Amino acid sequence: MKRHSLILIALFSFLHRLPAQEEFRIRLRQSNTLSNVPSVHSGAYVAYNGYWVFVGGRQNGLHGFQPPFAFPSNGINNSLYVVRPSTNEIWSAALNQFPDSIREPLTSSNLQFVLRDSMLYLMGGYGWKNDENDFVTFPSLIAINLNTAIPAVISGNPVLPSVRQLTDQRLAVCGAHAVQDDSSFALVFGHRFDGRYNRMNGGGFFTQQYTEEIRRFEISDDGNQLSIQNYRALRDSTNFHRRDYNLLPQLFPFGDKGFTAFSGVFR
Repeated sequence: MKRHSLILIALFSFLHRLPAQEEFRIRLRQSNTLSNVPSVHSGAYVAYNGYWVFVGGRQNGLHGFQPPFAFPSNGINNSLYVVRPSTNEIWSAALNQFPDSIREPLTSSNLQFVLRDSMLYLMGGYGWKNDENDFVTFPSLIAINLNTAIPAVISGNPVLPSVRQLTDQRLAVCGAHAVQDDSSFALVFGHRFDGRYNRMNGGGFFTQQYTEEIRRFEISDDGNQLSIQNYRALRDSTNFHRRDYNLLPQLFPFGDKGFTAFSGVFR
């Protein structure tokens, strides 16, 4: 009890020294009731031109902890969803129209994603790989042109012409965040997890390696070819040993813009 009191005293003392904050209020108002939103988690989701796009992730809730019940195949999200919230409409395209090299990363969990103009870039992700008969973290960069992909999904036409892919081992990451800063991208923290998930790894079910890095690079994309350029990595084994966390933009003192990482599994 004494220890808790000391912590509270220190906290109140710290708060007392903070500069005065301008008061503000937040009001929440329900704007619409949607009945057709897909039940997907741990995937990619973006808003674009009045539509919501969902791809990747799972539909079975908690993924499970022991083989063969960890990440069961019947929980994979096998569709690319397009939602128009203004009219409560939803369309979907089955991902089995893609070759395995593209379909498997698109059905992975905890992949990283970022939207630049009309291009949705998806990186890494953890999922099942048929030709290895095992789970892997995919060394994949996939670009989806939403200007053509959304109309294709709505009309029932093939989506594959809107999709391109690049393989790069430096992007084999899951449980991280991807952000765009000016002309470059950053792949922040995360880990590479290969093998069957098991809460206890005494049987050697998997290998796991935290990146402990912020990986910065540029995506060169002329609409046909993809490439990674100007790659560099900042490593910090103490502070960057994180996954499954929150990363949000922040305005720092003196007007500097950046990002702040909150919480996460391990610090």
